[in-house]
Amino acid sequence: MKYSQRAKQNLNLSLSKYDLNEGDLHAELSNYSSIQEKLFIGKSTGSMPFLRLPDQSADLSSINLIAGSLRERFDRLVIFGVGGSSLGGRALVGLTGADLGNQAPIFMDASDPYTFETVLSEIPLERTGFLVVSKSGATLETLMQTLLALENTPTENFVFITEPGDNPLRRIGQNYGIELLDHDPKLVGRYSVMSMVGLIPAAYSGIDIQAVRNGAKGVLKNFFDSKDPYSCAPAMGAAATVAFSRKGVGINVLMPYADRLRGFAHWHRQLWAESLGKNGFGMTPIVARGPADQHSQLQLYLDGPADKLFTIILVKAINKGQVIGTQFSPSSEMPWLEGKSISNLNQALAEATTETLINHHRPVRKIILSTVDAQVMGELMMHFMLETIIAAEILGINPFDQPAVENIKISAKSRMGGPSL
Repeated sequence: MKYSQRAKQNLNLSLSKYDLNEGDLHAELSNYSSIQEKLFIGKSTGSMPFLRLPDQSADLSSINLIAGSLRERFDRLVIFGVGGSSLGGRALVGLTGADLGNQAPIFMDASDPYTFETVLSEIPLERTGFLVVSKSGATLETLMQTLLALENTPTENFVFITEPGDNPLRRIGQNYGIELLDHDPKLVGRYSVMSMVGLIPAAYSGIDIQAVRNGAKGVLKNFFDSKDPYSCAPAMGAAATVAFSRKGVGINVLMPYADRLRGFAHWHRQLWAESLGKNGFGMTPIVARGPADQHSQLQLYLDGPADKLFTIILVKAINKGQVIGTQFSPSSEMPWLEGKSISNLNQALAEATTETLINHHRPVRKIILSTVDAQVMGELMMHFMLETIIAAEILGINPFDQPAVENIKISAKSRMGGPSL
């Protein structure tokens, strides 16, 4: 299949305003070939398994069978998992918008008792499937939710995804004959969206999971084929981010002008924060919603501290959807709205925001999508996974661990009566 990239990146960085120039960006990428080589080795050896997933297709039939079985056997699907066990699947399911209605999977990533008890009280548990995802099999929130749900739900309604070996979730599954699926132990949760972790919820929702991988595959191929970093969009994004962070630009604002990308923005927030917030470095990721946040945040963005880098994502959708007719537009004294749609307005607002930020000398990256579908989502996800890893390599940071938060897990377990270390 010939790959045609449908997500385009434009940079308008106001470099001189921040005492930067193109040479500074180039300097950040001076070891680009070694980064390419490191990722190529990681893909070849399997030490970075997320890079192998876009090329695979043999597992997609089994993923579709599992998703189809859940859809046929149950009226609803509840997914227990936090962080990377939930956010990738939620982002992909978001592609459906509101199309699924009451058949949309319910992602339970909160331990708020009101939310948990309210959701479970409103669905027939005997007709509800539960997909439980925990790589370690020891995530306390997920285990608590699972044990509570098991109190009132047939065990055959559950499917567990966890890594091989002895862990609490696998022991529960083995003790009660629950279906167990193996999570690759080398696959870090926030990079697992192209695996069954993200693709089972996507397939359950009718998403073309082959298209998701195809989009990712094309971006990955472009990365490995690029002879220099300046033709590689993830590399340039990483270089700009690191260069600006060195100048005190410590906030990274991602602002999609498409509600179907809200889940993607939250997935990116975890990817960026947990991969790069180490050794004193980190740009705080902010999720903004276009155009709504123009009316709540943009005053700060334009006239507040110049400490933010902006990524605006817009969809080219001219004259799509219902248009204003001839009857009412004259009475508003805005006849120029005749023949225009909400998509026209949304794009105009995105372009106006981008232009105004540039005019205020704010560093702006604009990503233009031809549409929002499974292939484009695969492109975006692989783009930002590569961008994150390239930034980490520039900085000498390990993008695959999260050592600072481990103490929280140990302390929470101790407060619940478990062993303390």
